Amino acid sequence: MARTRALALSAALAPALLAGPAAFGQPAPADVSGSWDLQTSVFLGQVPVPEGLPDCEYQGSAQVTQDGSVLGGTSNLTLLSGDGECPDEMSADIDGEVVGTELEMGMLMGGQLGTALWGGSVDPQLEGAGGTGGDFTVDSGPFIGAVGTWSAVRGEPSALVIPTLTTVGVIVLVALLLGAAALLLRRSGAATA
Repeated sequence: MARTRALALSAALAPALLAGPAAFGQPAPADVSGSWDLQTSVFLGQVPVPEGLPDCEYQGSAQVTQDGSVLGGTSNLTLLSGDGECPDEMSADIDGEVVGTELEMGMLMGGQLGTALWGGSVDPQLEGAGGTGGDFTVDSGPFIGAVGTWSAVRGEPSALVIPTLTTVGVIVLVALLLGAAALLLRRSGAATA
């Protein structure tokens, strides 16, 4: 009787659990962890982002860590073009989150360059290969009020990526293990009879 209930419970839960976060009304966050090649265009003291040539253009990389929807990591940018007002290099610590395909990040620039708020989205069609971008606003430091755009593509993959299970993944694993255990108990009961 208990085995039948366990089997029925597993069968009832499996479709909802296998459907993932969408079954619970929350989209799974895009995976943005890893190495990214990054480009930015900065417009000093101009809001909103204007048409035309930027004051400063940068290129570099970002190493992003992700725990569920929480983002961390670092970025390093080098000046490609711009006048004397543009810093030659910028390094920043990344802090933010990804909800579905939408990104919200804060960049704390090293030294005395202040902080910037970055927003954007990941193209769902390009998530595996990389493809993301958006706008940013500098909200503190000597370049406060500067705005810009950014884009990024996946860089070289990291040497070792260890997958982790999300809460839904753990629930699915437990449901599958319960189903397998119930099936084994049923078979062993039938073999002894």
